[in-house]
Amino acid sequence: MSSSLHPPGDHHIEVGSDAATALTVAKAVAADWGAEWETAPSDTAQKETPSNDGSEGQVDLGDSGARLTIPALAGLRRGEITGRLSVEPARSGGMPSGVRLRFVVEEESYGIQTVPVMILLSAAFGCLIVLLWPFVPALASLVPFSIVLGIAAWFLVIAKLSNSGPREFLEEIAQRVETDDEG
Repeated sequence: MSSSLHPPGDHHIEVGSDAATALTVAKAVAADWGAEWETAPSDTAQKETPSNDGSEGQVDLGDSGARLTIPALAGLRRGEITGRLSVEPARSGGMPSGVRLRFVVEEESYGIQTVPVMILLSAAFGCLIVLLWPFVPALASLVPFSIVLGIAAWFLVIAKLSNSGPREFLEEIAQRVETDDEG
């Protein structure tokens, strides 16, 4: 069992750019994901504040950062994750090296995707027929149909399962920052 330095609700990624660029890219990715981005009314002007050691400071997003609600996918569950996004200086060997984007999960809500679950239940019924036909010969005529149900469930549901959440959101931001730096 491996231990993590950060709790499961705390996700972060370091990007090699300034805070304003990282924040602009984060807003663009949030818009592409269909996320809801909220900052406090008094925090409409984003600014960098100097830190005590004279290095680049944290982008002022209010007391606890921007509140963000992103869509999430976890296998057969679909929902939303709400949390705080903050931008802070990253350090490598005591020297400033870009910024760290941190997303702290405050609330999660998921619901089951009913269509894939129904497809999987029909495949389970088909598997049951395949298992029972040696004992109940009358079911032998349904075996080809049962096999098709199982294969269809694989291609329609199992092969397409994916996850998306805070980690993927932050990885997309980092990828776009790198792409912007190259271009």
